[in-house]
Amino acid sequence: MSNRQYKSQASSSRAALAAGTFGGFGSASSRGSVLSYLTPPPELKAVSDPNIVVAFKGLSKKDATTKSKALEDLRAFVQSPPESQQEIDGAILDIWVQFYPKLAIDNSRRVRELAHQVQQHMTTADKKRMQKLMPDIVATWLAGMSDRDRAVSKAARDGLTAFLNTDDKVLICWKVFQPQILDYARGALDETPQSLCDDRSMSPDEMQETYLRVVGSSVSLVESLLTQMKESDIGKHLEKYELYFNSSPAKLWGLASCEDAFVRRLVARLLDICLKKQCGFVEANLELISKAFIAEALSSSQTSSAFQLIQALEPLTKAYPEVWTSSYKTKKSAFSKLQKFIAKGSQGGPAAYWQSLQSLLASLPSGVLPTDIDALLDFLSAIRDGINSREEPRGNAELAWTSYFHIADHLAKDLSDETLQGKLFQQSVFPIFEHYMHPSAESSKWSLGRNSPALAKAFVICASTREATLRTSLSHEFERLAGDFIIRLRTSLPMQSKDYETSQTSIVAEGHRWFSFVNEVFTLVPEIETSKILEQNSSKIITASFAAITIRNGKAYSAAAVVDTAMRLTPRLFRITENMDSLMIFFELDFNGLLDSPSMKYLVSMLHNFVHFAEERSEFAKFWQSAVCNVLLLPEDEEDRKIRTITALIASHDVRDIAALNDELQAFLHSMFVKALHGDQQAWPVFETAVTFHTIASAQESLLVALILSGLDIINAYVEFALNALELLAKEHKDVLQDHNTRVSLLTKLLALSEVKDNTSVSSKAIALRSFVEPYAEDLEKIDIVRNRVVELVHNELETASPQSLLVSTLLKEAKDALALGQTPEVVASFFPGLLHWSDSLAPFLGKHPSLELGVLRPFGGAVFLVRDHNRKHPSNIPRDTKGYSMALRMALYATRLLCLRHLPQIVPKEQEVHYLYFLALTYELVNDQIDLCEENMLFASNLDPDSMDEIREMLRSILSIFSLCVSGAPSRREDAPSLPHYDTSQTIRDLISRLVEVSRAPEPQGYYAGKALSRFLGIIWARQDYAGGDNWLQQLGIMNSTTQNIFGASAILIGFGHNLRNQSVVHILCNNLVSDVATSSPHDEKTFQKLVLLNSCLMVYEDETEIPVVAQIRLISVIKQILSWSEVLTTTHIELASEVCRALHRLLPAIKDVYGSYWQNALELVAAIWSSDRTDKLSGNKLPAIGMSLKLVSILQNLEDANDDLADALAFTNKSISRGLVDLLKLQRSTNNLPLQFVDELLLRQVSKINPATISDVPELFPLLASDFRLVQSAAFGILQKLVVDSQQQISLDAALEGIDAKLSEELLSLLLDAPTIDQYDDANLELFPIAVRGYLLSWHLVFDSFSSASSRVRSNYSALIEDGNYIEPFLNFMFDVLGHSAASALKLEKKGLDDAMIRKYDMSAAMNLESSGRDMHWLLVNLYYLGLKYIPGTVKKWWLTCKDRQTSIAVEAWTEKYFSNLVVQDLLDDVIQWSDTQETGSEDEKTLSIRVSKNSREVFAGYEIDEMETSIVIRLPSTYPLKIATVESVNRVGIPEAKWQNFLRYTQGAIQFTNGSVIDGLETFRKNVAISLKGHEECAICYSIVSSPGRKLPDKECPTCHHKFHNECLYQWFKQGHSNRCPLCRNAFPYGAKLANRPR
Repeated sequence: MSNRQYKSQASSSRAALAAGTFGGFGSASSRGSVLSYLTPPPELKAVSDPNIVVAFKGLSKKDATTKSKALEDLRAFVQSPPESQQEIDGAILDIWVQFYPKLAIDNSRRVRELAHQVQQHMTTADKKRMQKLMPDIVATWLAGMSDRDRAVSKAARDGLTAFLNTDDKVLICWKVFQPQILDYARGALDETPQSLCDDRSMSPDEMQETYLRVVGSSVSLVESLLTQMKESDIGKHLEKYELYFNSSPAKLWGLASCEDAFVRRLVARLLDICLKKQCGFVEANLELISKAFIAEALSSSQTSSAFQLIQALEPLTKAYPEVWTSSYKTKKSAFSKLQKFIAKGSQGGPAAYWQSLQSLLASLPSGVLPTDIDALLDFLSAIRDGINSREEPRGNAELAWTSYFHIADHLAKDLSDETLQGKLFQQSVFPIFEHYMHPSAESSKWSLGRNSPALAKAFVICASTREATLRTSLSHEFERLAGDFIIRLRTSLPMQSKDYETSQTSIVAEGHRWFSFVNEVFTLVPEIETSKILEQNSSKIITASFAAITIRNGKAYSAAAVVDTAMRLTPRLFRITENMDSLMIFFELDFNGLLDSPSMKYLVSMLHNFVHFAEERSEFAKFWQSAVCNVLLLPEDEEDRKIRTITALIASHDVRDIAALNDELQAFLHSMFVKALHGDQQAWPVFETAVTFHTIASAQESLLVALILSGLDIINAYVEFALNALELLAKEHKDVLQDHNTRVSLLTKLLALSEVKDNTSVSSKAIALRSFVEPYAEDLEKIDIVRNRVVELVHNELETASPQSLLVSTLLKEAKDALALGQTPEVVASFFPGLLHWSDSLAPFLGKHPSLELGVLRPFGGAVFLVRDHNRKHPSNIPRDTKGYSMALRMALYATRLLCLRHLPQIVPKEQEVHYLYFLALTYELVNDQIDLCEENMLFASNLDPDSMDEIREMLRSILSIFSLCVSGAPSRREDAPSLPHYDTSQTIRDLISRLVEVSRAPEPQGYYAGKALSRFLGIIWARQDYAGGDNWLQQLGIMNSTTQNIFGASAILIGFGHNLRNQSVVHILCNNLVSDVATSSPHDEKTFQKLVLLNSCLMVYEDETEIPVVAQIRLISVIKQILSWSEVLTTTHIELASEVCRALHRLLPAIKDVYGSYWQNALELVAAIWSSDRTDKLSGNKLPAIGMSLKLVSILQNLEDANDDLADALAFTNKSISRGLVDLLKLQRSTNNLPLQFVDELLLRQVSKINPATISDVPELFPLLASDFRLVQSAAFGILQKLVVDSQQQISLDAALEGIDAKLSEELLSLLLDAPTIDQYDDANLELFPIAVRGYLLSWHLVFDSFSSASSRVRSNYSALIEDGNYIEPFLNFMFDVLGHSAASALKLEKKGLDDAMIRKYDMSAAMNLESSGRDMHWLLVNLYYLGLKYIPGTVKKWWLTCKDRQTSIAVEAWTEKYFSNLVVQDLLDDVIQWSDTQETGSEDEKTLSIRVSKNSREVFAGYEIDEMETSIVIRLPSTYPLKIATVESVNRVGIPEAKWQNFLRYTQGAIQFTNGSVIDGLETFRKNVAISLKGHEECAICYSIVSSPGRKLPDKECPTCHHKFHNECLYQWFKQGHSNRCPLCRNAFPYGAKLANRPR
């Protein structure tokens, strides 16, 4: 049959099927079923939006993805329609209503979910029109709420809730649309898989899934209606309900056994609700329902629906018991089906299933359950099978077994014969007791698991029966069980047996099960009569256990365990006199002797349990004390036994009081405490037990706390044991830690341990214990107590310093936590350090003379020379904490951070504000100078710890911030300021200035630092607000005159306010007076230095101006001449004065720049004289300021070079001496690389960079400077040497060419390459700082490559050979790639480091020094050096790469080179080839130049040599990893050269490139020479008049023996062939070769 015929028939069959089915759910509708797939899609002509049309067409497709996409488009359209469309088109709603029902039952979860979401948005967009369409869609919408998929049901529910926003509205909806819902439900029930689905595109499973979803929605809708509607509401539409239930009742109720659990549950609930509200629907179909729910449902799988089925059968049975009898028409009995069903268990149902089953069985009509004993036993076996089923949830077991016992009791009652009843229990219940007591593999089917409560209920059921036979059977059963247990107890294996432990453990477990069961029974039935059976048999077991303990000397510890279990679980048994007497006798006679036996643990537990039985506590105390004393008498060789037994005996809260009275025990415990705190693991359990159960006497508690406190020290190797002990004590016995002194000591110790960084377990535990031991309470009284402890702690720690002192950060944290509970001014003030202690701690540092090197630094400069001779040694014996901080610094750090919490006036008493600010100001200057000078063992020990330096620098910033805040709170600083509010700081500022001015009068270190502090403070004032002092304020100070003795104070005011004083007449007068005084003074006068210092401070007021407007020029010239006349004295005996003279000239000379005279020459000569006086000294100490100021003077004068001719002449005249002096300064030794030295070296570096290399004579002496320990010296030396090396290469190349000798690198330079660094010498942190030795080594290599840059090819080859022979390259590249990460397969990514192509090609020293990271500087230099190595010595680098032993490194280097370097090297090489091509010269007239073509994109060089208007050519290709991989030479066109010789030429060319350090130019020259030589002596052929033959491209090679002319082979052949003779074309003589040619075949 053809496809067309098949389709036609299929369509016809489906049309027939559609005609036979209902239309519009049974009505005569033209549209047919809304759910059937045969219903044609709606017309879309009314929709104007083409996008919507496409979306609707997508809804008709078979593919779920297409439908989902279409629904998403519709949803997006409805949520945000176009602006031109205010509301949804009515046609769209009408069409959507036709699509919605079928989309809501689609197999795709996503399609159904989106359909309900679109419906929600449609309704939200146009509620009015959607209300009219609700009859058509309401059933579909409500059915969606019962979808088994939660996402789908949620989407439907959310949509309906959004439309009907209250429960009442939803209920009204159900009520109003009952007819439509029932019509939809009936129509859905009438559907079939074939009517719903197209079998051509869907599998049978998919069709069945859709069908069950539809019928499930039908059942769900009707069940919801019956549940929610009242009887009256149902009655209004009863005919429709009847039509639903009676039209296809077999189909409806038959769903109870369908394969879908969801539908089965719905049908069961429908039956249940019908029984409650509409029994008629059930009664009319009893036979069908009996068949569906009993005959079929019980026989089919009811996984996940068994519980609902039983719940439906129970009311059905109660209402219509005949469903099990007369209405049941199936051949196989209902009981057999029920039994098989029960054997499957709950089938995934809840525990309540078994209760429902119990109720169902109880309600079954008589005759359904058999009365035959064997049938009943089989039925109970089926129930057990269901309970023990592997699929049965374990959580159901307890209720299941309880129901089992009740069912067994119910079945037994139906038996009239007592014997049969006993038999039923003996075979269905008693085995459960036996298996529980003594389980075995054979009886595992009787296992209850751990459900002893259910078993207890079974016993109560049996014991409570009125049947004497059953009670007798029960008594005999338990007598047998007890007897068997006693036999096993007595015959347990001895200690010698390998299964001893197994045997004892099994008895212990059996005893625990027995008495647990007895306890459960006693709990259920307090009456003695019911439980008498258990009492009697349990007493037998207890008696037998005592006997077993004594007879076997405690070795059978299971017997002791049984008695212990009985005492714990069933104390009621010991109310029996016989049992209590046995126990008392045992304690008196046998207990102490058995404590050494394996039963010890259980015996001690028995003794502890005895306290609950003894009528008088004295009995228990007597037995316990006797046991303890007996154990303590044990000899030392039994220490382990003693510890183990004492630990067990004191492990009870009931022995607390009696243990404290035993002195021998307390002494033993103390010895154990000492051992435990010293790491004795054996003693630790004793300590832990004693603390936990409070068996320590009060006297021992104090000793224990002292022991723990002494152990809380990081130097203690057992500190962790002390922490563990404290933790235990704090948790179990915290009251022993309540003493104030103990708390303070403990807090200090714990905080110290919390600071430990190298032992995180100690620090973390200390932190946890600190918060646990001393928590912050909410009670005000307790808050004050805790806070006072913290205050005491802070003061104790700040007033002392030692390696054990707490860190300042720790103290601050404690202070903050304490202050968080309340921050009143009084409370905050109590946390500040004491002023007297602070003053005393600062005194040693204020008594030391400041370093004279500070004289080079602005702004206070040479004032340091005015400090009288004082102690120049560092303060000794200064106590310090673990960070090296002195007490003074610790106080400053703490106070600074505390002041950052709140404003100064709000937390410090008014009378103390100035003192705190004064100490902070002095501390700032001392610390700042120590940082600048890189001094050690001053306020802090060292500058090397970066974390400490960050903390100190942060403190300095905070101090400045405190001063700024203080200034901002002062509207005025004048004495005549009106009274201001209490929070104003004007008076504080005035007092602080007055104190600083007063202290600065003394020419002592403290006066010097006070002056610096005053200068800084006044600068802050000027920065925060305009100067408002005026002349009056300056005059009132009494120090602003030329005769003042307070140089520090006057200078501080001038420097602090700066140019803000330029208009003050007091300053004008002061400046003129000082100029006049200096112009007439002598260098030997002590006051001259003071006046010069003050003058320099005064000149700083006019620093921003090009001239000094307040002083006449003639005066300036006079003072300049005067101070220049001191030159001889300045450079010999008054070097300190020289620095101030140069500083003065910085300002004075530019002020007279237009004036001619000799002072320009004199000034430069003074500078040269200062430098020459230091040639043999170090660049440090008191000479450093003079050198620094003279360097600055030279720089200023050079900038003024164009001012006048005298200055220009003076600079030219002194150029050589200045240059020589600069080089000499560079060679001077240096001590500490501090800020003053760096300032001088930076000036020196700038000057050295301007030196003409031609003026330098002692070049070899400069190379060692590359190994200097000072970075700036290195940089300066490198700058000079780089110029010298590059400039010298031209002469070296010329000498090498003329003299024919090999050029060599400088020996001094090569010596710097010998000591190559290795990665193992530095850790990552130090390497990131670019160590100075590494920098010197790398700069030396840079000079080596600089030698290549301007050298000739020959000289480069000499240098390359020298490097390779000396094996310099291997350690260099090994170190390079270790640092750059290649050896670890983590090569540096240049783009992340910001290194571009320009930086790869060139390393700029000045730019590198300004980088924010030293590590980036090192990476830049290394990358540049690798590039230079690839450029100048590629062969040597390639050789290292080829021989690299580390495969990982070589792979990483190759990839890195290809990514970043190869392209740059190739570009440079090709540029060189292009340049050479334009300037190439031939060696002789016979040679021709090569025609060169370069392709940079393909990295190729084409070279051709012209031969007789043709070109023989080659191509040189450079690989992507060049130069690590060699260039290849290939033939392009061979002309006139034999093949063998041509191949040799190619090899020679490639060899020339490979063995001349990758020089392509050398290869090209080799190629050109070889071709030229091969063509030399060849003449053109006399036949063709060409040198190269046209067809064969060969040279003339056939020689005439007579005339010796050569001809082409082919030309001769043609000549002889056409001339028919073999004579030479020239001499006409016979040509022997001709005969052979003539005879050659054509």
